[in-house]
Amino acid sequence: MSKYYLIDKNFDLKPVDKIEKKPKNDFQKSFFLKNPLEKYFNIGYYLLIPIIIFLAIGIFFDKFFRTNSFGVVFFLFLGVLSSFYNLYRLTKEK
Repeated sequence: MSKYYLIDKNFDLKPVDKIEKKPKNDFQKSFFLKNPLEKYFNIGYYLLIPIIIFLAIGIFFDKFFRTNSFGVVFFLFLGVLSSFYNLYRLTKEK
């Protein structure tokens, strides 16, 4: 009978009789288990991109309808709200 070995968290070899296979859909659940901070590496993009996009829409809105600064202020407010919503969704995920 052949023996199998697994490496534990302390990088020690443990002898096991049988290797259990994980299901294929387990990848989505265990993706962030390697490094829990991986999902926070792009937090700057989650916060800045909506603000920049809505600010560009506000500038275009002001130029198209020839308003003073209503579009910039309104869409900048929407961009900040969407950034905070993205931050909430990011921290809410398990």
